[in-house]
Amino acid sequence: MQFVLIGLTAAVAATASPAPDSGVFKLAVMQGTASGTYSQDPQRIADMIASSGMHDEVNSAVDLSQVKQDFKAAASVLEPLNLPLYNGKDFAYYIDFQLGTPGQNQRVLADTGSNELWVGSALCNARRLCADKLDAFNEAKSTSYVDLSKSVLSNVTYGKGSVVGYQSTETVQVGPVVVQKTPLLLVQQEDSNILKQNNRSFNGIMGLAHVGGLDTTTIVAPNNPAANIKTVVHNMINLGLLAQPMFSMWLGTGGSEEDTPNGGEITLGGMDASRFSGAVNYFSVSKAVVNGYYWSIQVSQLALGGKPKAMADKTFAIIDSGTTFINVDKNTFMNMVLPAVQAGTTQATGAEYFAEYELTLVPCENVQYLPSFAVSFSEKSNMFFTINTSQLVLRKKVADKLGRVVEACILGITPGAVSAGNAGTVWILGEMFLRRFYTVHSFSEGGRVGFALLSTNATGTITPIGSEKASSAKLVSVVSVLVLAAAALVSL
Repeated sequence: MQFVLIGLTAAVAATASPAPDSGVFKLAVMQGTASGTYSQDPQRIADMIASSGMHDEVNSAVDLSQVKQDFKAAASVLEPLNLPLYNGKDFAYYIDFQLGTPGQNQRVLADTGSNELWVGSALCNARRLCADKLDAFNEAKSTSYVDLSKSVLSNVTYGKGSVVGYQSTETVQVGPVVVQKTPLLLVQQEDSNILKQNNRSFNGIMGLAHVGGLDTTTIVAPNNPAANIKTVVHNMINLGLLAQPMFSMWLGTGGSEEDTPNGGEITLGGMDASRFSGAVNYFSVSKAVVNGYYWSIQVSQLALGGKPKAMADKTFAIIDSGTTFINVDKNTFMNMVLPAVQAGTTQATGAEYFAEYELTLVPCENVQYLPSFAVSFSEKSNMFFTINTSQLVLRKKVADKLGRVVEACILGITPGAVSAGNAGTVWILGEMFLRRFYTVHSFSEGGRVGFALLSTNATGTITPIGSEKASSAKLVSVVSVLVLAAAALVSL
């Protein structure tokens, strides 16, 4: 893969070659191989050029905007960057990256439903206020860490859980791409929900939300400054480090009992054509939901078992890789989803809803009778994206009342829509939905979300449901299943 070397090498290679009458120097951007790195800071490059004495006789000031344009023009030689995701038992998907100078390896949840990058500090883990992986970040060992907090703690709250820490900046390297002075929350305490979800399986979260698009002046939440922080991907795009202003995701199915090292993929700056087939169907990001903070699109119809029903005009869905299940509003769940699930297609399923946990258990031998789940979106209201029966549940092995290991099936749809003020009803299409489609997040045309069918070599493994009934299914301890699911469920 080719990419552009921008940094000390490019600065040294800069030559006095101004465009006619412009009084501006051009950078002689060099080509490199995958062994090189990017440097993302145009201001640093401009300062280096200015300090080197290579300045124009007409205008001694370096035109920073032109430098940025040159960087972006050079990005046309870049290719999309495919990076593996780590599948954590079908509950969450993680990405590895380097943080600090020298780099310290970190594993964080790839979350399109939030914007901030945070990791737990080594001190937080030593005090057992965090439950991150053993390679927790130690800022004292990094020469590029900058504390901006003035000892004032900041709080970040998610759908389930919250963290507090110090606002700072640090150097981030994702694959070969290096981004200096990246906003970072260095966490000093994780609440009980995050502690349970984490359990030493990851180090933090990398937010990938839309945050109003690429315009750095856009304010999506006037009363919440932290919600306006642009993501790592925003910075890469704005600095010309990606081939296209987009990223794409494939979430594999590795089986809910084992972690899968290459259980997914994120492509920065484009799409991986080997992961999908056919056309990508795009839908516009809605500004109605928190001014375009989320990758949210308008819902048109919901069909259960092939029976479509129009949704209210103000029904939106957040595309969220940080949430495990599909969350719909309580009214839709109780009056439409749950009755259809319990009735089944050709016979009753015996599904039982437990309000305390907001989860539904389905006897595994009856999963084959569940109705399909399909949703359409406003710009193509007759195009349904369908999840078939066998894909509607998360399977977990638990101990029954006699101590035997049996399989429990948890319905992948819950009544857990988020509040969005006057925006209307806001669902969350989490991993249970996203695993079935190739998903594209594009910043072009005001922001778009695209879905395509998965290619045959990227469908993962789906265990078929046989017709033979398992007698042990009725002996599953309901409480143990629900506690397990509620503790492990990621909804961020």
